[in-house]
Amino acid sequence: MSVDRNYAQTSAYYAHQFNLTHKGEVDDRQAGDEAYIKISGKNAYVFFVISEKNRKITAYHTDNNRGTLPATAAMSEAIRTSKPNQKIILVTDGNPSYPAGIHFLSTCR
Repeated sequence: MSVDRNYAQTSAYYAHQFNLTHKGEVDDRQAGDEAYIKISGKNAYVFFVISEKNRKITAYHTDNNRGTLPATAAMSEAIRTSKPNQKIILVTDGNPSYPAGIHFLSTCR
């Protein structure tokens, strides 16, 4: 493993831990989308959820597919710091993974 890759992996770990700890409250309305990317020459997808008012990234998740599980993981993190009775509206594109994930999260809340 090269020094640059080791540095990037270590930095990513600490940046992620910081984001989890210091995210704060989230807006009632958030938008989610996924994008195709390459990581070390391999195909992957990154899921982002962004808040409407504060325009901050409330969640991100990378995976090798656009399925329901990675979409649900991103949406779950997006609403993790919401208030107990806060009604969240998640706006997404036509990817069928989102409605299935929203249904799952609605039954768990």
